[in-house]
Amino acid sequence: MIKVVHIQNSFEPSKGRVINYFEWKGKTLGELIPPLSAPVIYLNQKRVEDLNIIVQDNSEIIVHQKQEASVVASAIYTAFTGATMATTLSAMTAGMVLAYVAGAAVVMAGSMLLSSILTPQKPNLSQNSTGQGIESSPTYSWSEAVTRPNPGSPIPIIYGTMQTSGNIIQRYIDYVGDDEYLYLQLALCMGEIENISTNDILINDNPITTYDNVEYLYTNGNTSQNVMKYFGEVETPNDFTTEFTDTNPIVKQISGNSAQALRIFIQFPNGIYYQNDKGGLDARTVKFKVEYKLVSDSTWITLNSSWSISGAKTSPINREIRVDNLPSGQYEVRVTRLTAISTSIREMTKAQWTGIGAIIYDDLYYPNVALLGLRIKATGQLSGSVKVSTTVTRKQIEVFDEDGTSQGFKNLDNPAWVFWDALTNINYGYGLSYNQIDFTTINEWANWCDELVDNGLSGQEKRAVFNGTFDFEGNLWDALCKIATVGRAAPIIKGTKYSVIVDKSAPMVQLFNMGNIIKDSLKISYIGDEDLATEVEVQFVNKDNNYANDTLSVVVPEWFTSTNQVKKTTIHQMGITNKSQAYRAGRYFLNNNKNIRRTAEFKVALDAIDCEAGDVIGVSHDVPMWGQSGRIVSATTNTVTIDKEVTLINTNSYTLTVRHNDNTFETLDVSFGGTQTTGTLTLATNFTTVPSQYDIYSLVESP
Repeated sequence: MIKVVHIQNSFEPSKGRVINYFEWKGKTLGELIPPLSAPVIYLNQKRVEDLNIIVQDNSEIIVHQKQEASVVASAIYTAFTGATMATTLSAMTAGMVLAYVAGAAVVMAGSMLLSSILTPQKPNLSQNSTGQGIESSPTYSWSEAVTRPNPGSPIPIIYGTMQTSGNIIQRYIDYVGDDEYLYLQLALCMGEIENISTNDILINDNPITTYDNVEYLYTNGNTSQNVMKYFGEVETPNDFTTEFTDTNPIVKQISGNSAQALRIFIQFPNGIYYQNDKGGLDARTVKFKVEYKLVSDSTWITLNSSWSISGAKTSPINREIRVDNLPSGQYEVRVTRLTAISTSIREMTKAQWTGIGAIIYDDLYYPNVALLGLRIKATGQLSGSVKVSTTVTRKQIEVFDEDGTSQGFKNLDNPAWVFWDALTNINYGYGLSYNQIDFTTINEWANWCDELVDNGLSGQEKRAVFNGTFDFEGNLWDALCKIATVGRAAPIIKGTKYSVIVDKSAPMVQLFNMGNIIKDSLKISYIGDEDLATEVEVQFVNKDNNYANDTLSVVVPEWFTSTNQVKKTTIHQMGITNKSQAYRAGRYFLNNNKNIRRTAEFKVALDAIDCEAGDVIGVSHDVPMWGQSGRIVSATTNTVTIDKEVTLINTNSYTLTVRHNDNTFETLDVSFGGTQTTGTLTLATNFTTVPSQYDIYSLVESP
């Protein structure tokens, strides 16, 4: 299904918006959009101009007629970069355009004209820019995660199962009598997620079920999701606390410039009462005059000339007054206390103005963003900041081979399919075509990751699982490296295709020896015991510790003598959330550290064409005494004449490996009667293919 949104008036997006859905039939972009003389088109949040693009299924197209917007863009850009934008919630909804842009979500409004200036930031898998990196991540920082408005911050991309505190995209207060209710709408992540239950949500680290009068809602993050209940309007809180100390008017100005309705909040923090002679409480009434006007106007408009608030109680009293259907703009509000302030110690009428809510009428449904909405009674339950933690699991995705043929739905906790999704996803990934991915290798890697291995706890688990969150800025290659590392692989580009090399058992594909290594080019480097780590500290997010950062020390004492000093190193394993996998990652690192003790560098001729990074090769050379090697002079079915004489000792056994000219290999045992020096070798069995002159060989002692 393809969604096409036609905005007929970019500066009044709530009027005349036309939304159509089309079945996916391989149509071009030009066939799907309405006929416009100068269309401005956004395909899955990216500006495009080529009308011949074949649109992928589940895509979203936004189109409008090109309009002049330079003056508007300049004004909005100035507001967006102002100091208050980085520090207050009002930054998220300061105006019609900023409501969408700073909220970092897909929009259906005039902000489309300005996206080249104010593009919402996402974890830029599709960009080469670098940011603060994983150190700035709320998930992987050692500081406690918090739920807060963070304009322009990346919308997380979650793979597998992770806990997230989300970013606030809407927040407002409402009153039921004198009880205060908090409304929060959070952006959890990009992409579709599984259903959320009460067991998945914590408020201030307590289960949501421990709170009274609480309701939660969520969207799964698909393209066609609807507007969430309670959040059909965009309200920007303008928070302050100003006491009415006399009957002089107080004037406040909202921060946004596109408000269409206002809410004004008055609070009596100690209640309203008069303490009578009998020790009881008598009612008292306080009156206010409320006025408003556009900042650009000079005439005040009276909303209520005598707004009365009465009470006979000592607990806080909260009241609001609302004005609707205003011309869009920036407003000032003036409130005057009409009732004189009593000096009697028996009477309590202390009042304070606690804020203004600036409201924009629009339906924000945030396609492709999973959302969580909360309505919770704050009175008696919440105070100060609120932390919301939600455990989220990504849905399976449909994968396609290089020809675009569906290969079914796959779990998004397999590093291989996470890698594939990061490269191909049109909403938050690199958006590559399927034929730009080495699907055969990725699929083999996926199957290898799914194989069951010993978990070290008398059980089994999948070899590699990726549960991670990209909520920090970075580039595509860094993201691919982090994903691949969990699956013991590394990204590589083969021609025009993205692929991986996987550190797993594989057959030898090439042989290098005295016959094809250029003379004097071999260089060998060795690593001594003094350079080896004896302990590795693995840092990971521990799901069994409420997804807090944790460390696990991995040591293999039998590998090292008592004279070795302890040498500890630390690795950060993004994507790992359980101790057994973290332990295996630490052992893998130490295995590499212990066993990869030498490197060889050499130059060769054309023989090297038939191998690439990640291939297993054989190296035989006289200088380090790695066997005897060279080229074949002649051969029969069970004998071979080589280019040198070699000495065979009767107490040893030997094997001969030959690389045929079709790049196949044969390894056979050598048969001989006693110690001898010879240039012709007899084999214990016949060759499958008789070697040709100049084929490469290697003769080594059998283990």
